[in-house]
Amino acid sequence: MKDELELAARVHYSCLPEHYEDDWLEVNTRLMPKFILGGDYCSVIPLGEQRYMVCICDAVGHGIASALYAARINTFVLTSILEGNAPCELIDLLNEFLCSRLPGSGMYASFFVVFINTKTMEMKYAGAGHPAALHISTADNQTHLLESQTTLLGIEHPLLVDCPLETHPISPGDKILLYTDGFTEARNSNGEELGYAGLINCVKANAQQNNKDFVDGLYEAVQDFSSGEVKDDMLCMSILVK
Repeated sequence: MKDELELAARVHYSCLPEHYEDDWLEVNTRLMPKFILGGDYCSVIPLGEQRYMVCICDAVGHGIASALYAARINTFVLTSILEGNAPCELIDLLNEFLCSRLPGSGMYASFFVVFINTKTMEMKYAGAGHPAALHISTADNQTHLLESQTTLLGIEHPLLVDCPLETHPISPGDKILLYTDGFTEARNSNGEELGYAGLINCVKANAQQNNKDFVDGLYEAVQDFSSGEVKDDMLCMSILVK
């Protein structure tokens, strides 16, 4: 059984985008699962004309069911993006799909999606019960929280809270960090959570590094905080605007 789980994990995680780069964007990801197989997932999809979609999800629990749930979300997103849906439309459609196709399963997921346009230099985003993304802005040298505005997906349709579309300007050198709650919920030896404030401090300490080293530095900082003990899956995706 362990061999099968390890093979399933190799197949599942082979779909994660380790690195994407072109003339306008660079994306680096890194995953540290708690167990062999988990439900964290992310995607980066070039849409043409300097437009991109990046997203991340965290399916409840660990193991085969969570991985399959996350993979099903990814497949739906790929199909919907080809049809040109915007962030809130995508979230509404995804929630409807999960509620109609998997009712009573007890499964649900958090989700965050960002549409980036490096021609107009703006991003549009929406989140469903997912930890706030971080926008490390060169314009004001600040780290901004991009918070989810609606509820977890797969529980009830329509969503209990409407999905408001948020739009923010971006600049060359900006980083956008998407991650799962294994980061903010990391605990030290005293049982204290890292939280948003702690994560932002880690971001500030590593923000000047290149994108890959930035991601690696965040992992090292969180591991130092938690003495190397992984409490939950940890997945992050850093998007550098060129």
